[in-house]
Amino acid sequence: MKRVKNEVYMIIAALICALVFIYSAPYLGGAGGKLGTIAFGSVISVFGLYQCLKFISERKFFNREAKI
Repeated sequence: MKRVKNEVYMIIAALICALVFIYSAPYLGGAGGKLGTIAFGSVISVFGLYQCLKFISERKFFNREAKI
C-alpha cells in the first residue's frame, strides 16, 4: 500500500518534516536517527490526515443521501 498518493502529499510531508526538524534541532542536537524518525512521523501524519478527510467527506455524502 502506498502511503503517499502523489507529489502534493509528498510536498506537504516534506514541509512538515522540515519544520519539525528545524524546531527540534536545538533540543535534540546529535541524536542519531532524528531525521528519519521525523520523516516517518511526517509521512504517517499526512496519511492519517488524508484518511480522516476522506472519512469525513464520505460520511457527509452518505448523510445527504439519507436526508433526501
